[in-house]
Amino acid sequence: MRQTLLVVIAALAVAPLGRADRLAAAEQTSAPADQSGDKQQVTVTARRELERRINAFVLHLTDFGDRTTGMARWREPICPLVSGISAEQGNFVLERISEIAQAAGVPLARDKKCRPNLMIMVTAKSRELLQDLVNKHRTLIFGDASAKSVEEFVATPHPVRTWYNTMQKTPDGLPILQTSFPGLTTGQATREVGLGVIEVDPVNPSGGSARSAKANTWSEASHLSLNGVWAIYSVVEVVDATQLKGASLGQLADYVAMSGLAQLNQDPGLGNDPTILTLFDKSPEAASPGMTDWDRAFLKSMYSTEQKSVLQRSEMALEMVRDISP
Repeated sequence: MRQTLLVVIAALAVAPLGRADRLAAAEQTSAPADQSGDKQQVTVTARRELERRINAFVLHLTDFGDRTTGMARWREPICPLVSGISAEQGNFVLERISEIAQAAGVPLARDKKCRPNLMIMVTAKSRELLQDLVNKHRTLIFGDASAKSVEEFVATPHPVRTWYNTMQKTPDGLPILQTSFPGLTTGQATREVGLGVIEVDPVNPSGGSARSAKANTWSEASHLSLNGVWAIYSVVEVVDATQLKGASLGQLADYVAMSGLAQLNQDPGLGNDPTILTLFDKSPEAASPGMTDWDRAFLKSMYSTEQKSVLQRSEMALEMVRDISP
């Protein structure tokens, strides 16, 4: 009898524990749902932070003081040339630039005898080389830039100096015409104040039968579309070999490719953003070993979004986020 009673007591004692186990199991089963919600919130927060950083990245690289102005990119095939290093090193840099250009959708010349328009010059005497270019090839290298702009460029102590020559074209790539305006020389002259906008100002008569100014005869006014776009027609990059700080040839090749395939702000203040453009902000060992996902996504978005769109910068940022975090 006593033994039977002990068995009954033992069974009663186990019952509450069984219910407790079932409750614990139920709680554990419901826990993943809560964790899933937390993970989803973390994912949303992380994506918003990425979007914020990417937007800032695009603006830092492309803001030249007026965000309503379109960005300059290559519309004609690029023909790169490298000088100042061995033939083997030069071929490596050229192949790397070509690979990056093809991946981004940058037009690339196929003729090996093409006329160079993307020139990378490596030298231990950058200041002397630049001054020689100013003295002997000013128009060819610097176009019609002001003397002050050229002097500031020569004096800039950057390890890599990049000079862009650009021109305005219609969104379809047609030239902005030089148009004659008869009858505006009697005490007046024309002055271009914006793409396709001609302003007539009173001046002292200077004779002649007409004045000329640039005019966009294909203009289509819209608050969402630019009347003209900027096209790069040549780039000169002068690399100061004394300031490379031990950067590898691969790092240098990716750096000059990134800065030469789109017009970029030369002092963007990118901080800790993952980009090859911070190569000289830190030691080469601490920098990216080459182009990053951000760099590749930036160039790809630059050439895949609509250049005439007023919203191109925000469209680029959206494309970059999709590429980096699908």
